[in-house]
Amino acid sequence: MSGAEAPAGRIEYDGLIVDLDGVVWLGGVPIDGAAHAIGVLRSRGVRIVFVTNDPQGSRQEFATRLTAIGVPVTAADVVTSAAATARFMASRRQVFPRGALVVGGPALRAEIERAGLRIVAPSDTRAVDVVVVGGDDGFDYGQLVAATRAVRGGAALYATGRDAVFPTEEGPLPATGAILASIEVAAGTQATVIGKPEPLIFQIARDVLDGCRHVAVVGDHLVSDIAGAKRAGLDAILVLTGTATVDELERAVTKPDLVIPSIAALVSDEPRAATGPDTKDEEAIVGIERASPEDASGLVSTYEWLFTPPGSRPPTWDFDRAAGALVRAATSEASTVLVAREDERVVGMCTVYLDIESVRFGRRAWVEDLMVDPKRRSRGIGKRLLDAAKSWARDRGATHLELDSAEARVDAHRFYEREGPSTRSTCFSWEL
Repeated sequence: MSGAEAPAGRIEYDGLIVDLDGVVWLGGVPIDGAAHAIGVLRSRGVRIVFVTNDPQGSRQEFATRLTAIGVPVTAADVVTSAAATARFMASRRQVFPRGALVVGGPALRAEIERAGLRIVAPSDTRAVDVVVVGGDDGFDYGQLVAATRAVRGGAALYATGRDAVFPTEEGPLPATGAILASIEVAAGTQATVIGKPEPLIFQIARDVLDGCRHVAVVGDHLVSDIAGAKRAGLDAILVLTGTATVDELERAVTKPDLVIPSIAALVSDEPRAATGPDTKDEEAIVGIERASPEDASGLVSTYEWLFTPPGSRPPTWDFDRAAGALVRAATSEASTVLVAREDERVVGMCTVYLDIESVRFGRRAWVEDLMVDPKRRSRGIGKRLLDAAKSWARDRGATHLELDSAEARVDAHRFYEREGPSTRSTCFSWEL
C-alpha cells in the first residue's frame, strides 16, 4: 500500500502534517513506534512535514532532535510557531519600523531578527511597535511589566500560540498560552495568534508539501491540531498518546476524521484505525485465552518485558519460582493467567486473582503483571487483556478490579489512565 489510509472514501494520504509533542515524543522522550512508523510511511511515498507550537527551539534544533531518534530530516522539513510568526512579521515589517519586544526564548528572538525586525530591550518600551509572545521557561514579572507597558502604550500584541500546557511524562506543564493569558489580562486586550490552531501555520506547512493531493494533520490536541486542521480545510487524525483523552473527545465540538491510539497504527499490517468518539484503542488481531499449567515455563520469559531496561533481571529474580507461581495461578479456582497470542506467538499476558471480601467495596479482584511485547504495543493488546481480566472477575462476583503499578513505569501509567480508573495512584481500580 502506498500512502496512509484515510477513513472516508478509502483516500490514501500522500502528505501528512505531523505534530511533535504528544505524537512523536512526550516531553522529549520518544513515543514507542513513532520513528518506525514515520520511516514506513516515507517508504510508501508519503511526504511528511513536522509542525510544532513549541517556539523555544529553532527549526534546525528540532531537525537534529528528530534525526537523533531515527527520523532523519532537515530544517526545511520543520515548521515551528516561531518561524511561522516571523514569516508573518516579515510581511508586515514596514508596519513595525521601531521594533519588537519579544517575550520568549532565543529561538523566537532569532526568527524575529531574521524577519528584519529590530529587537527592543524591555527597558525601552517606548520604542516598541509590537510585542511578540512565545513560551519561555525564564518568563518573569519584569517581562510581564514590560509587555504590559508596551501594549498599553499602543504596541500591537501577537503570540506564537495559545496552548495553555504541553504534555510531558510527568504531566502537563505551562506553555505559551499560560504566559499570554497573564499579559492579555494585564494589558486589557487580546492577542493575534499565528501558530496553531490558526490557519496560517497550516498553510505554511501545506506549502512545504506542494504537489501533494491529499493531506491530513496528525496531532494530539483537540483544539490546536484537530480544530485547527479543520479551519485550514484539512483532514484531522487524532492520536491518544498526548494531551487529548477519550472523555474530552466525546465533548469536543470539532471531531477528528480518524482516532488512533498512536501514529504507529497508521502502518500496521492490517490498518484498523478507530473512528468515532467512543473508541479508546485499536483492536489488535489477537486471541485472548486462559493459559494451561503446561504453558507456565514458556510464559516466564515474557517477564523480561517488565524489567527496566528490558532484559535486565533483578538480582532476586528466580525463573523456577516464577514458573511455579504461574502454574499455581493457572490451576487455582481463585485465579487465572490470561495470554494474548498472535499467530501462535505470545504477545502479552497478565494474571488475575480474587482477593478478600471487602466490607466497603464488596468482593475484589487483582490483576498483576499486565505486559505486552514492546514490539506490539500501541495496538490495543493491553486493553484487550484488561477487558478480559474485568470480564473474568465480574463473572466471579467481584465488584472491583485493582492493579498496583510501579511508579517508574510511566508508559504503563499512561495506558491505565486512558482506561478510566475510578481511583488514581500507584494503585488503579475499576468498578465492574
